[in-house]
This record gives sequence, C-alpha cells and structure tokens, in this order.
Amino acid sequence: MAIGALRALHAANIIVPDKVSIVGVNDISVSRYVYPSLSTVKAYTE
Repeated sequence: MAIGALRALHAANIIVPDKVSIVGVNDISVSRYVYPSLSTVKAYTE
C-alpha cells in the first residue's frame, strides 16, 4: 500500500517527502528500490 501511495502521489506531482511523508510496515524488502525512497519499520510480535 505504501508503495502504491508513493506512486500515486508522484503521478499527481505531490512532492514526497516535502509535502507528505509515508512510512511502510513489515520491513518491505523492495522499499530500497522505489523512488522516492521509502522508510519501513518491522514490528516484532509474539
């Protein structure tokens, strides 16, 4: 979802991260390959 949001914002000429910030969850492995770059976090749960 975060990558889709990045693409949609970029297509709408909304500057990320100047106007909007997005953070992904679950340590998305492809996040390092998207433009603009996407920060992700990993939540450890039991």
